[in-house]
Amino acid sequence: MKKRKIRFSHVYLAIVMGVTYLPILMVVLFSFNDSSVPVAWKGFTLEWYRTLFRDRALMEALGRGAEVLEPGAFERRAYPHADEFQGTLYSQSGVHWLAPDTIEFWVEDRFEVTSWRDGTPERAELYDVSKLEGKDKYAAFLGGNQPLCVIRNPEGEGKLLLIRDSYADSLAPFLAQHFEEVHLLDLRYYRYSAAGYARENGVDEIAVVYSVPNFITDRNLVVLTQP
Repeated sequence: MKKRKIRFSHVYLAIVMGVTYLPILMVVLFSFNDSSVPVAWKGFTLEWYRTLFRDRALMEALGRGAEVLEPGAFERRAYPHADEFQGTLYSQSGVHWLAPDTIEFWVEDRFEVTSWRDGTPERAELYDVSKLEGKDKYAAFLGGNQPLCVIRNPEGEGKLLLIRDSYADSLAPFLAQHFEEVHLLDLRYYRYSAAGYARENGVDEIAVVYSVPNFITDRNLVVLTQP
């Protein structure tokens, strides 16, 4: 009887793991698809990943692709960096034999950054390198999770509202080069109308930038239905 219960537990666990991770694995598989239609396999390509590691895709979607700088226009800034970064997926997956990532900073910290961590505005930094010494090294970008953060660049043009999880924080410095203001809303902590915020602040463009697993599972996205 005990062996039967153990066997049933293993089957149940396998079903749960399959239902949970199979959609994510399919997304990963089709990310190598040479077709722009996600349901039809056309062939293998790395083109989407070459596009992903620049901000070109997002800027082109916003109609401003001509402003994108090529990778050769950047150089790693002389800030401290981390060679032992292990993120959320590392912690959740149990796959602990992979080599850690490196956190580097490629955009000069020359913008005005304002944070609303506790509901009141306070001066912040594009990079908080002190976070590289802690467990959550990714918090070095903009100081970590917060309801609202605004990056201002007087040389930019237009205002962008970025509905995002923390994965978009490393993209924000690149976008700040193009826009006068980049407003970052994290719906896990910001519980008001995103559409109302966009109207009140004269936002020109809105982008939703999430990691795939968070986009699939985040129930806070229902906030976007508020007028």
